[in-house]
Amino acid sequence: MIYSIQYLRALAACMVVFFHAADHLVKYFAIPSVYAVGAAGVDIFFVISGLIMWLTTAGKPISPGSFMWRRITRIVPLYWLVTLVMFAMPFVSGTIAGGMPADPNHLLASMLFIPRPSPVDPSMYFPVYTPGWTINFEMFFYVIFSLCLLASTASLRAGALLAALTGLVAAGLILSPGGVLGWLASPILLEFAAGVAIGAMYTSGVVLPRTLAWIALIGGGLALLGLGLAGATLHTRVILWGIPAIFIVLGALYLERHGAVREVPFLRLLGDASYSLYLTHLFAVGAVAVVWHKFDLWHTTEGGAAFFLAAFAASIVLALLSYFYVETPLLKLSRILRPGIIGQPVKSNTAL
Repeated sequence: MIYSIQYLRALAACMVVFFHAADHLVKYFAIPSVYAVGAAGVDIFFVISGLIMWLTTAGKPISPGSFMWRRITRIVPLYWLVTLVMFAMPFVSGTIAGGMPADPNHLLASMLFIPRPSPVDPSMYFPVYTPGWTINFEMFFYVIFSLCLLASTASLRAGALLAALTGLVAAGLILSPGGVLGWLASPILLEFAAGVAIGAMYTSGVVLPRTLAWIALIGGGLALLGLGLAGATLHTRVILWGIPAIFIVLGALYLERHGAVREVPFLRLLGDASYSLYLTHLFAVGAVAVVWHKFDLWHTTEGGAAFFLAAFAASIVLALLSYFYVETPLLKLSRILRPGIIGQPVKSNTAL
């Protein structure tokens, strides 16, 4: 258990909740555009994903098939569940559905992790559950990672991963392919590569002095806030948000190695539940928005502040309920279907 990474997972998920809650507020109040930096929680997640995949497989005889089975049984069940629930939302609440029509072809593509133009905005390859676009990238990364497990040594594995990811991005930029290929080959893949590089650096014994770790963490955080006003796109966010995220993860990881991080039970729990928080928060935020619309609570500043607090609290509560009563039982079921990849139980802190 690496507590610093658990806490960053909790922070990243909360940032995304903050962003989506603020998206409702901005319709009624003039709030600073810096709120958009909440979306950078995704970039922190991607760096962490590359790091965790490296740390959990380094020095272990894991086949590509076993790796993918572990990833699928960890990621797919809860994602499919929220996708099906969101697919039904247009028949229940347009507010929660966000105007997404019930398109069976779109649903099938979403369930198979195939990026498909959104019925709402064809320029974006969003699945039925909109935040699931990141899960599509995760699954794409897992496929690449699984193939690189065939490398015979750790150095070859790391080199193959970094070459594959950077090569895909370079090809995308040079060839400028459209459609799904152009989407999947976006520079955001470099955030996974950075996580892998940090993991390889960490497991190889490279030492980052405590002072530099603090500078990386604080500097990355300040840079992220400073760049929050910038309108990041899928191609520019790797610079505006990805680079600060890399330094944040690097600094936090090494500060723990220096003994500067202690266990905080609630933050550890929230880190465990971060996958549930990411996949369920739109329902909580949307439900609170429905209440605010019904009782016309938007017309005062106090009402706006109360919405934000209520949406955030509802998201945390729903995530914890999902983690304990849905995600964890599904994870236990996957262990019954097939044990961990090398005889170890699948741990809950390796979701992303």
